[in-house]
Amino acid sequence: MSKINDLNLNNWKEYQDIITDSLWIIGERDKSGAHRGDYHGNFVPQIPNQLMRRFTKKGDVVLDTFLGSGTTLIECKRLGRNGIGIELLPEVAEIAKQRVNQESLFDTKVFTEVLVADSTKNETRQKVDEILKSYGRQSVQFIIMHPPYHDIIKFSNRPDDLSNAKSVKDFLKLFGDVVSNFLDLLERKHYLAVVIGDKYTNSEWVMADITTNYQWVIVINTQIPNGFH
Repeated sequence: MSKINDLNLNNWKEYQDIITDSLWIIGERDKSGAHRGDYHGNFVPQIPNQLMRRFTKKGDVVLDTFLGSGTTLIECKRLGRNGIGIELLPEVAEIAKQRVNQESLFDTKVFTEVLVADSTKNETRQKVDEILKSYGRQSVQFIIMHPPYHDIIKFSNRPDDLSNAKSVKDFLKLFGDVVSNFLDLLERKHYLAVVIGDKYTNSEWVMADITTNYQWVIVINTQIPNGFH
């Protein structure tokens, strides 16, 4: 069976910067290069960095269906992975393009593409297929999804924005549409990671109930105190 990463698992202790515990304790966010912490809702760059080093190899293609300000694609450039990011809001996508282009620590052989589109729509999937075809690819080797945590942060007033879903049930339906839209694009025996948190409303915790019967889906809960699980 072919490896899904470039790590030497016989000498895993030599990787001092790869977290091997199930609870990831991450201190200060990485603000080097093009990374910024000013966009509300963006996750710390260490999360996609850790995920991609575990579940991809150099030259693989990573798809981010909720790109935001471009964190995943910046890490793709640094790690020598090709990246496609989808962002619903044009003004946010423009920020992502600028920051990805500003990143100077990268492998010149990789490609990064920012697509302004709705990840729930079939036409968006078709556009991703076209991008892959233009680079001689048919599939992606890793999918990362960092959706809004329902309505904790309102990113826009658009009805197609998941942060405006009327209920948790509606939110999960829309999020499921995104998963269904791209799941068969994932190469066999590769991984999809969901980075999401719970929310506190009406004096109670509402758990991020994203469950799966597939062993290749990883759920990262960002609401664990002082770390990620």
